[in-house]
Amino acid sequence: MAHPSKGIQRLFAPWRGFLWQLFVITILPLTVLTVVIAFGSLTVHQHAMRTLVGERDERAVRTAAAALEEQLQHRQDALLGLAMLAENASPDEFTQLLANSDYLLDDFDAGLALLTLEGSLHSYTGDQQLWESLAEQGKPVIGGR
Repeated sequence: MAHPSKGIQRLFAPWRGFLWQLFVITILPLTVLTVVIAFGSLTVHQHAMRTLVGERDERAVRTAAAALEEQLQHRQDALLGLAMLAENASPDEFTQLLANSDYLLDDFDAGLALLTLEGSLHSYTGDQQLWESLAEQGKPVIGGR
């Protein structure tokens, strides 16, 4: 029977020890499993956080859009009320009607104007040159901004 050479025995001898087998069979796989679980958990966590941030941003945008829509609706209702008052008022009352609507001036930088259906200027508040030039051009303008 041939005996293996001593050099080969020395090469494989350390791997036959109990500590090496314990390391290779239990500790190394558990270490690899722990690292895989840690990186997997980190990936899942990052994905969940990105999703939560996206949902939060979407809610913030929807809330801002709803607030903007509400403000525009308020301005539209105020102008509609002014138009209804002007419809029932005589031309002599237009100046007083606009003076009573000064609460709208904060929303309209250039002021307000009442024009006829043909586009001629009846009464205005704010920038006189602007309203007269727009009336001369015949553009139908309800409010300035």
